[in-house]
Amino acid sequence: MLDSLALLDAVLLNTGVVPTFNGRQGSSVVDLTFVSESLAPRVLSWTVSGSYTHSDHQAIVFEIEDAGTSTRPSTRQSCRWNARTLDADRFSAVVSGASVAPGTAEDMASSLMDVITGACDASMTKANPRRRREPVYWWTAEIADLRRSCLRARRLFQRSRGRQDEEAHGANYASARRLLRAAIKTSKRRCWRQLCDEVDSDTWGRPYRIAMSRLRGPQTRQPSSPLLVRGAVAALFPRVPSGPALQLPRRAGELVPAVTLEELKGAQSRIRERSAPGPDGVPNVALKLAIAARPDVFLRVYSTCLETGVFPMSYETENQLELQLFLLFLT
Repeated sequence: MLDSLALLDAVLLNTGVVPTFNGRQGSSVVDLTFVSESLAPRVLSWTVSGSYTHSDHQAIVFEIEDAGTSTRPSTRQSCRWNARTLDADRFSAVVSGASVAPGTAEDMASSLMDVITGACDASMTKANPRRRREPVYWWTAEIADLRRSCLRARRLFQRSRGRQDEEAHGANYASARRLLRAAIKTSKRRCWRQLCDEVDSDTWGRPYRIAMSRLRGPQTRQPSSPLLVRGAVAALFPRVPSGPALQLPRRAGELVPAVTLEELKGAQSRIRERSAPGPDGVPNVALKLAIAARPDVFLRVYSTCLETGVFPMSYETENQLELQLFLLFLT
């Protein structure tokens, strides 16, 4: 075996003396983790997990650094808010007490967005991009308690090796493990019957989602060639030369009517609350509340943009307010 691994240039990751196998006759390190020499420098950690695995073998957890991960800290932070935690009264109070000083179209639009983002910070929690994985459909509170008891019994049994109470702790661990397995088997059988009954009443409900999660195909492999990646990015996202803000042609002496309240309410009604927010992360429901709280501020900002023919638009700082400026006058 060693000769075969030597030909493969494999590197052993196992460290420490924590056993990977715990049986009735004893414990040992029989589970080995090998990686190639090119992958070894990217291994961040290797540990033997203490979680219950429903087996005599312990789970082995190791982390590998992504090859495309940059070591430089990111300068752009996510500012998406959780719309479910929105306190409408607090949001409206913050927006109502704010003001936007007269100035250029860019400055007024930027100040208005600062007011909206500040109100979002005061009335909502930030959304966590890492969603917590839901437990399996057959998991119950009883199984969770039995699992904790089983883990505790196993730790006591491992610590009692070579002592007088080893046999007693071994019997307790075997009993706790037997109860946990029986509870899991009973819960699986009961929940499976419930899922079969739910299919008739809710075709696209939980049974459908569970079945589809098992039928997902493997993820497509990402291209590794830098030239191929650059070519695809250049074709999909062509570079746009940065320049001054868009200015609409305007005839000499032409009077530009101010934005009316009816037009503002029309743009507000076209905002879908359940649609995904823009790059700024401001929920659409918050944007509608802001318009309802201070329509005068929005009217002044919109009228200034229309009067000067300047509509702030940046590919790096694009926000929902600026998109609504275009929707307001194009519809």
